[in-house]
Amino acid sequence: MSPVSRGRKGKKKTAKSARQPVALDLSAPDTCDCSACSGEDFDPRRLIDEVLGGAADLVTSADPLEAEIAGSVFVSIGALAGEEFDEALVGELIPAFEARACPEAVAMLLAIGSVAADRVGKAASAAADRLVEAGLPRPGWVGELGTPVTAGECWRLSDPAGTGSMLACSFHRAGR
Repeated sequence: MSPVSRGRKGKKKTAKSARQPVALDLSAPDTCDCSACSGEDFDPRRLIDEVLGGAADLVTSADPLEAEIAGSVFVSIGALAGEEFDEALVGELIPAFEARACPEAVAMLLAIGSVAADRVGKAASAAADRLVEAGLPRPGWVGELGTPVTAGECWRLSDPAGTGSMLACSFHRAGR
């Protein structure tokens, strides 16, 4: 007995070949059209306002790591620009923070000073010192910034194929 005579029908062929795979373009655009990247309508005062708004948490924080992270993020944003960003920090942004003369400015300047190299770090620290001399308070975490960081336990984690690995460590500073 044939499959047709038993009531079985052959499977219909679907139009799988008609489906076209979707191609996703995951590459980064060559240029960004936003106002910050293009320089159009860039307002440095707005940047200072936004940074100082974010620095409000640094004023009340007890852990200097938060300040170091904030300073690192800010400084690393301009790392690709190199000397141009350093010039902008020393010549414009650090003086703009100092001109605001508020606790958030002191915290942000100290955060930048704790992680930035050479003249940028010195300029930020000096600006913070001037604000403190003028009567603004230092955040509570400032005393711990100079305390050495020591490594605790460390673990090397790797996948069985040996194609990737990670180093995980605990670090300690001032009893934390």
